[in-house]
Amino acid sequence: MKIMMFILLTFCLPLVASAEVKQLVCKQTPPITYWNQVLAGTYENSDASRKTAVEEVMQECDGSDYFQAYTLTFDSSLLKNHQRLSAELVFATCSISSRRPDNNGNKFMDVSVNELAVSHYGTEKIYIDRNTLNWKVENSFYNYPTEHNLPCEIKDIDTSKRKL
Repeated sequence: MKIMMFILLTFCLPLVASAEVKQLVCKQTPPITYWNQVLAGTYENSDASRKTAVEEVMQECDGSDYFQAYTLTFDSSLLKNHQRLSAELVFATCSISSRRPDNNGNKFMDVSVNELAVSHYGTEKIYIDRNTLNWKVENSFYNYPTEHNLPCEIKDIDTSKRKL
């Protein structure tokens, strides 16, 4: 009996207790069409201040492969529980003038069979389709266009050298 318990604790428990840390990287390409419409004056409300802002953002983002990106890090072994999880979310943008506050507020992820819903900034949610990895951002005031969103990429995180 003691030998079986030793074998169970030595070999099986580490397999059950191990986390499967993954990262989802969801990028948005620069909205060139929108920027061109604003600069040409064909976009509604294309006033001088909006044109100046677009020119600044275009200059800041010149050469970047993304406009905005969300990187979500989480333990994927917990996804099967279909419950609310804590999530580590990092927002990045190529534009200094478009940056959001460093304090992203409470971040949590609701897990359903087909979708991950990540809440941050209090009113904003990122929805990620678990089957296609397509994503969108919505908040209580505005649903952001998705035509520039690339499918999220999944990355494995090596945790083998962690001490804790």
